Amino acid sequence: MTRLGWTLITVIATCCLAPPLTAQDASANRFEVATIKPPDPNMKKGSSIEIYPGGRVLLFQYSLPSLVGTAFRHSRAQIANNGGAWIQDEVFTVEAKAPASAGITNLNHSLFDIDDERLRQMLQTLLIERFQLKVRRETRTGDVYQLTRTSKALGLASFASTTMVRAPVVDVTNVSGSFDYRQPNPDLDPKYEGPEHATSFLQMLDSVGLELKRSRGPVEWLVIDSAARPTPD
Repeated sequence: MTRLGWTLITVIATCCLAPPLTAQDASANRFEVATIKPPDPNMKKGSSIEIYPGGRVLLFQYSLPSLVGTAFRHSRAQIANNGGAWIQDEVFTVEAKAPASAGITNLNHSLFDIDDERLRQMLQTLLIERFQLKVRRETRTGDVYQLTRTSKALGLASFASTTMVRAPVVDVTNVSGSFDYRQPNPDLDPKYEGPEHATSFLQMLDSVGLELKRSRGPVEWLVIDSAARPTPD
């Protein structure tokens, strides 16, 4: 069973460009200690997040866009890269510890989400400082999928966007919250490059009164303008 603690995508109706986010914009919140390394080649497991009492955070085998999506709580499908191919291709393992004074008690998380806002702010600061990350927000109009409600609904828009259809998904159900999703018959293609490859997921949506409809509209993107490889420590 996969825990879906995803925040629904916020769509901004007016087109505008926000100033780039820089180290000066980063929260004063910082991890007490943090290491960033290439993944252990002997480790077979894929990407995962682990959070322990006190605010110890482990992120295994994440690309920079995936780290950015987690830190800024933004759908991975809506992160653009202008900073080089390595940003897409290389993966890193991050291990960090929040200061004891932060009193972190919220350990809720999912594959690409950390529920505690302070931990996300600390991760933002870490990425900006260690990767020299420059990222900005941009609103684009293009093809999207609308998650629409029929008789009953679940808050699955961000999960569908990041994990299933790999495209922007706009929630118009007015339903929020965390839910459990059990997929007894996994689809043959685990990459889910579009809704046609996610048959079981679409069947689940239909069973709870939801459907994905292709549409067009404004969607907020995060654009990685530049970054540098961190020195392993």
